[in-house]
Amino acid sequence: YLWFSQLIAPAPPLVAETVGVSPWSFTATDDGPIFVQGGTVSKIQLIRGATTIDTGMTQGQVYLSKGDIAKITYTVKPAVTFAAVGS
Repeated sequence: YLWFSQLIAPAPPLVAETVGVSPWSFTATDDGPIFVQGGTVSKIQLIRGATTIDTGMTQGQVYLSKGDIAKITYTVKPAVTFAAVGS
């Protein structure tokens, strides 16, 4: 029954994150993408453990696993939304 209820459970809500001072970091509380839109972003990095990757992106979607960090460097604050996949 638990397995079936997880299949039909609604997706978690989208969360508009409060972006702080640049460079701003977001730690994923679950698996799922963040969407970075607008503003003037110069760099989006993915940090997993001791490894940091420059995504080469300044806008768009970055998929995160639980515990990953997205570090966003900007001069004009972007809108950031997290879409947790849920478990």
